[in-house]
This record gives sequence, structure tokens and C-alpha cells, in this order.
Amino acid sequence: MPDPVVAHVIGTIALLGAALLVVAAVTVAQYVNYMQTLNLMLAEAAESCARELVELVSAHTLGGGRVTYMVLTLPSSLAGQPYNLSIANRGDNVIEVRAQLQLYRQVRVVVTPNFGRGPVYAVSGTVELGGLVLSDHVLLPTPQGWRAMLVAVNQGGAVLVGFATQLGPLEEQGPPSFKLVNWTTQVVGPANSKQLFAFAVWNRGGRGSVRVAVYSGDGILVNSTVLAVGASEVAQGSMLLRLPGAPGTYTWEVRCENLDTGAVDDSQAVQVKVTAPKITILSYTSSVSGPPGSQASVSVTVSNVGDAPGTALAQIQEVGAGCPETLLVPAGGSGSCSIKVALPETPGSYTWTLVVQTLETGYAEQRPVSVFVQQPGAVLSIAWWNSTVVGAVGQQVKLSVLVENSGSSSVQAAVKVSDSGGSVLASGSASVPAASRAWVNLTVQLPTTKGVYTWYVGAYRQDQSLPDDRKTVAVEARDLALAQRTAFYYTAFNAAPSGWSARGGSWVVASGVLTGSDDNKGPGGTYQKGTRYVSVYYWGQSVWSYADPASGFGAVAKISLDANRVYRGFAVLAPSLSELYEVSVYRLGSRCQVFVRKLAGGAWSDVYASSAVSCGSGWYTLYLGFALQPGARIAYALYDSSGKLATGYEWSGAAEVQPSYLAFLVDEGSASFDDLVVAAGDPRYVVVAGLPQGWSAELYSGGALVAGASADSTGTAKLLVAGNQILSGATLVLKDASGRQVLFKSFDLVLGGDVYSFSP
Repeated sequence: MPDPVVAHVIGTIALLGAALLVVAAVTVAQYVNYMQTLNLMLAEAAESCARELVELVSAHTLGGGRVTYMVLTLPSSLAGQPYNLSIANRGDNVIEVRAQLQLYRQVRVVVTPNFGRGPVYAVSGTVELGGLVLSDHVLLPTPQGWRAMLVAVNQGGAVLVGFATQLGPLEEQGPPSFKLVNWTTQVVGPANSKQLFAFAVWNRGGRGSVRVAVYSGDGILVNSTVLAVGASEVAQGSMLLRLPGAPGTYTWEVRCENLDTGAVDDSQAVQVKVTAPKITILSYTSSVSGPPGSQASVSVTVSNVGDAPGTALAQIQEVGAGCPETLLVPAGGSGSCSIKVALPETPGSYTWTLVVQTLETGYAEQRPVSVFVQQPGAVLSIAWWNSTVVGAVGQQVKLSVLVENSGSSSVQAAVKVSDSGGSVLASGSASVPAASRAWVNLTVQLPTTKGVYTWYVGAYRQDQSLPDDRKTVAVEARDLALAQRTAFYYTAFNAAPSGWSARGGSWVVASGVLTGSDDNKGPGGTYQKGTRYVSVYYWGQSVWSYADPASGFGAVAKISLDANRVYRGFAVLAPSLSELYEVSVYRLGSRCQVFVRKLAGGAWSDVYASSAVSCGSGWYTLYLGFALQPGARIAYALYDSSGKLATGYEWSGAAEVQPSYLAFLVDEGSASFDDLVVAAGDPRYVVVAGLPQGWSAELYSGGALVAGASADSTGTAKLLVAGNQILSGATLVLKDASGRQVLFKSFDLVLGGDVYSFSP
């Protein structure tokens, strides 16, 4: 046994170690938050410097003078930290502005207006012009008494811009100006709860006071607090917000109200999410039977589809019986219980109601429970049956019923299937020996109208008009329908599409295809040791008006590879039309490569180049997937005319370009395009959902099979239609697990990205 003193020392050391780990974790979290705040402040400084540079050049070129000065109105420091500003050339009239602090760098690219004067360049290094020292960088804060300036000066036929410092009188500190640089963007909690809202405010001016206030969506003040913030300082604060009483997502607003000037210096959105449980019935015992007064059990399984833990109360309404105790169900979880009930004393059929209520919200769901009380002397019972039947409308389905004879002599048993109106749909019989069981198999046609139905299976002694036992069958007669068209644009180029524009090149629609020819007058910039300019034909609608930047969009089109040594494919363009991402295919003889490039700040950079793959002339299909949040994500796939994948790749990185427009791109020649589909989903596939296990779907056009696929574990079949993404007069065929065709349905138009539902 260890010495007590030694054990005590070891325990103390362990506790101290644990405490140090906790302190270290908290310190790291605080440091990360602090650095994120500095990065946001740095971004604001870079943006302000870029704006002032444009203002300087505008004033200089319009004024016509030789030298123009502009004192920088940026903070002297960022939360007490010095930072560096620098500029660099990226082409005629294109200047890159950089702001750097410790590990962070923010870059802004500006196109400076020259109003007909010579080109504008950033000075390189440090130069002296007429007693004025210009530099391509400046460190803030400057020494006491010195001011940082931006200067524009004529040099030959050009305009040079750079930073300079000048000794001058001390200026009075300007009025305070506040900006939120960090705040809780989403506040989550139960209804009527109080949740913490934290924030950081940066004062870009002189010392002052700010009221940070949070307002609800209808402009009602939720809470506020007042902070005094020194010049160029960052102050952190927090407050409690009472959430709304109803579940849902709300958009509130946080404002920086300047108490010195009376202005609202900054306002930002805050998403408020009120969580609540929602408990639903997942499965339950739909029918019970037995002798008069006997005990039966109704089992129920519930699922919490809400976003907060909840409590479920399950009861049989008519008899007041319930589960022994309430069910505590976590968000996304499930729970089960059994309700013990006594059957009525009088033989016959009854319907009870199972009620499951979410106690926190009052939400309730109900389900019918079929009750059958057997006749005295009954000897037949149903030991097994198809309690659920799912199929296509009008389909012939098989039912199997296992009948048990608990009597002392053989019985000729009749099994009848009837609908809710009492009409017999099918019947069969079997001789069941004493104390034995026998199967009765039946074929029944599902209703011709889709929906959810209830059938009844009864076991009769041949000389009885009332069944000894009866069970319910839940029936789903499903039909196929278009559930969602994720495509938000498509064209087969049978005519020139409206809303499209060219940026460079010649673009013509003829004979049902689009052909573009490059003239090197579109977007471009420096590339490797030279320059590169491409031609694009773009749709003038922002794709983000139809798709979520986080989930992105997909585009698929046919591209002709007939021409050698030509780049052809997709581009996604920034609103300026001068920056883009490119995914293009280049053919050289019998080999092809796919290139992903980025044009930003007047310069091209290679993102990815595929290995060379075997290809030939003719039509291929190119797919592009693109998303913007949290960073840029690009996926591509190239398919041959048979739908076989030639090459594909996925890339993600920083979103240095913020594109909005989809375009076709051609470079170094001419190329043709056809059958474009752009979708919020994946336009390479037609999806059929809701299929039973083992089923499959097939797509036909003009009697020819286009695509086919079996359902996966979720009941979803994905049919690859790359190359056939626009189909008129197409037909979907469903087959059951045995391969037998059970449904044949035609549609006027089928597009890639369509989702069809096989549902009741």
C-alpha cells in the first residue's frame, strides 16, 4: 500500500497539472479570439487604404497638378499593435494594397481611374523626387509629430503613387468612430431563455462612449450596454439576451450607437435560433386482438426530430392507459415504451387512439389502433401477416397469412382481405390441423389512386360469419411524380439565349449549338512570363440568386473536342468581369487535359492540372461544381459520349475571387457547346427517391435506355444522365426486387438535377 504522504503529493501534483491544462486551454481560446479580432480590424484598414488610394488618384488626375497629397485617415495602431501598409503594381492602373500585422495579411486590388492621363503605377522601393521621398510601404504608427500620407506625382507620361511621412503640427484627435470587429453571430437556446451575447468594439477615432444595443426584427430593443473606449482601442463586452417564446430562426440587429455624435456607426445582423423538441411517432402497434377482457400491449417508438431534448407522454385516449413513465428523448434520438391495456368485454371491432404529446411545447400526434375482441370459442388466430404493403398504383401484390389453430380438432380456415368499406378484395383457405399452423397466400391489386389505405385480414372458421381474429394492413399505393426541379436554368441552344453577353470573342448560335471564337480581348492578365487573355460568354444573372453559396451550384454541358490546341470549358466570373475561376479542357491529338486556373488582381495562377487522358474528337460532357463558403470549392468531371468518366477532381482553397456569373470560356481558337443545365443540385443525375428495398429505376428516351440504377439503402436511385441532361418525352420505369416492371410513366421534360418521388 503506498505511503499516505506520497499519495497526497501525487494527487496534489495531478490536480495542479489538470488546473494548468484548463488555464492553458482558456488562454489559447482567448488568444485565438484576439487574433481573429485583429484580422477583422486589419481587413478594415486595408479596405480604407484602398478607398483613399482611389480618391487620391481621382483628385490628382482631375485636378491636373504635378503633386497631390492626402493624409491617411487610418488608425495609428490596431488594438495597440503596429501594422504595415504596402502597395505593389499588378498592371497598368491596377495596384495591390496590402495590410500586414504579425501573421495576418489582408490584400485588396484596386483599379485606379486616370481620366485620360497616363497610366498609374505604384512606386517600387524608395525613391526621391524633387525633395519628396516616396516609398512603397509605411509602418504605423509613425514617430510622434509625423503624419503618414499618400502622394501622387507626375513622372514622365505616368503617375506614380506611394507613401510618405511629413513632420507637421500635432492634430487634435477626431471624434470617436466605432465598429464591431467581433460578435456572436448566432445565439441559440430554448424559448424564453437568456443567452450570452459577446462582442468587441473598435474605436477608430478619439476617445468616446458607445452604446451597443441589440434590437429584434421588428425594431424593439432587447438589451444594451454602454462602453467607454479609448482612441484606437478595442473594448470587449457582453450582455444577456432573452430569446423569443416561439421556436424558429430570427434575424436581429446589433448596433454601435455613438453617444458623442449621436450617429449609428455600425450595425450587423445576429441570427437567433430558438430550439425546441418535436417528438413524433416512429412506429407503433397498429392492431391488437384477443378474448374479451384479456390483456394486450401497444408498443410505441418515438423520435425527437427537434433541436432540443424533450419529454414525451404516450397514452391510449379512450381508456386513459399510458406508458409507465414519460420518455426523455434527446434531440435526434428515439425512445420506446409499452402500454398495457385490457380489451373490452364485448366481442367486436373497436378503434382506439394513440396520442403522443411533447410536454414542453404541447405538440401532439395521433394514430389509430385497431382492436378486435374475439368471439367466445374462437380457435383461430393470425400468427403472422404482411402488416405493411407498399407498391405502385394498380400493382398486383402478394400477401401471406399464417393461421394458427389452438383447438383440439382440424379446422377449415378461410382468410379474407377487405378494405375499410368492408368490400372483400381477395380470399383463400387452408385446412389447419389441431394445435398447428398453415399458410394462406393471396394476390391483391393495390388501389389505382395513390394514397394511404387500411385493409383488414380476417381468419374465419368455415361455418362462421364473424372472424375468430382480425388484423390491420397499412397500405401505400405510390405513384411517381416530379418532387423537385433543382435546375434553375437550361438551354439547348435552339436559338440565341436571352440575358447572355460576350466579353471578348465572337459567339454565334447556329444549328442548335453555341460556337465561340477567341480574339484575346476578354478577361486576362499576366501569366507565367507573358500575358493571357480569354473570351467568355456569360449569363447575366447572379447564380447566388438561385443557389446557396455554402452548398453551391452545378453546371453541365456538352463540349466539342473537334479542335486541337484549344482551351474550352466553364468560367465563373466576378461582377467586375476581370476576375474569374476557369475549368477548361485542352486536346492535343489523342490526349486531353483539364486545367483549373484563377485570374485575380490582373494575374493568372494555376490551381490544378489533370494528368493527360485518352480522348478523341466529338462531343464530351463537362461538369462543374462550385461553392463559395467557407472557401472556394471546385469540382469537375469529364465524360465521354457513352457517359464513361474520363477524369475528375475536387479542389478547395481560399476564396480570393468572389464570382457571381457562369460563363463559357474559349482560348486560342474556336469551340462549340450544347445542352447547358445549371442547378442547385447535381445536374449529372436524375434522382428517384422513395423506392422499396431491392427496386430499381430506368430512364428511356425514344425507346432507348438512357440510364438505370438500383435503389440504395435509403431507397434512392441516382441515374447518371451526363450527356443526356435535357430530355423531351422521356419515360421512367420502376422495377421491383424480382426485376418485374411495376410502373411505366412518361414526362414531357426530364432535366439533370430532377428529383422524382415514389410516394403515396
